[in-house]
Amino acid sequence: MADTGAVTKSGAKNAKADAQKYYKRKNDPAGLAKIEEGDKYMKEGDFGKAKQLFDEAHEICKNSTVERTAKPKGESQPKPAAETPAAAPDADALCTAKLLLSIPKENIQAKPMREGVPEHQNYAKNTAERLAEHLQATGGKYITRFPPEPNGYLHIGHAKAMNFNFGQARLAQSQGLGGETIMRFDDTNPEAEKQEYIDSILKNVEWLCNKPVR
Repeated sequence: MADTGAVTKSGAKNAKADAQKYYKRKNDPAGLAKIEEGDKYMKEGDFGKAKQLFDEAHEICKNSTVERTAKPKGESQPKPAAETPAAAPDADALCTAKLLLSIPKENIQAKPMREGVPEHQNYAKNTAERLAEHLQATGGKYITRFPPEPNGYLHIGHAKAMNFNFGQARLAQSQGLGGETIMRFDDTNPEAEKQEYIDSILKNVEWLCNKPVR
């Protein structure tokens, strides 16, 4: 094993760091050669010899008259052209209400068919006679419903339901198609119902500008 003397590996590495610091200030080729030679001895484990070479590189670079070589500046790249921001959507178009419900006179299918159900099991399909009876009873108008259960206060889900059902009826009416919303209280859980909830629901429905026909 090579004799490392009293110099430790850490001491040699510190000497190299000092040499490299001065080499960055003065890029003297002689100093660089000493550093590279010192690296060879570091690999061999001769830390004493390596430190000696690093110290010599330190002194060479420290006292060198070689001017520091400036790093060549790369050609400045042109800045990419700023992307033209997409035109903001028309607020009026976003707020335009749409009538989403089926036209009553054409509403043969009472509710959407589930995938995979054969036609002969399509019990949700209106017959021509049943549809005619329905249209005679409703006058062909769009009729929606809002059936809250008075076992608690209204929440955001109720507000969405009101907005859709009352809104679709109003829209149909404004288009001359006729539309109204029927409101009734559900009673699936009578034991939890309170007059307090009934009064609160009626107040909130009116507060949101909704007027059921009954």
